[in-house]
Amino acid sequence: MKKYYKLYIYNDDIFIAKFKMKTNDIYILNKYYTEYLIRDGFKRGQTMQTQILFFKKFCDIITKQTINCEKIKLTDFMMFLTCSLALHRFGIKDTNDFLFLKIKYSKHINGSHLQTKI
Repeated sequence: MKKYYKLYIYNDDIFIAKFKMKTNDIYILNKYYTEYLIRDGFKRGQTMQTQILFFKKFCDIITKQTINCEKIKLTDFMMFLTCSLALHRFGIKDTNDFLFLKIKYSKHINGSHLQTKI
């Protein structure tokens, strides 16, 4: 049975989104999601400070949209995840903004595994 985790992301103590993940290691997620984004920024001639400002601004925009109950696309949530992990990689965000919970399974009467809500 594969283990799945839910990653809950907060920005300024405001719940933004949750994602289904196969790992609970923040450093593996950092490498998988942010490696290409940061390298591409450096290849385009952006400095580290410019990238940090862009990531912060994008996270603030998504946070304001969440507070105002506006609709947010899935691609924007994925970009928010990538920007948050990039800010964590640069040392701006703390690991307290990320919460991993293991998805629990319970046995049904016939022996099959059913996912229960957390």
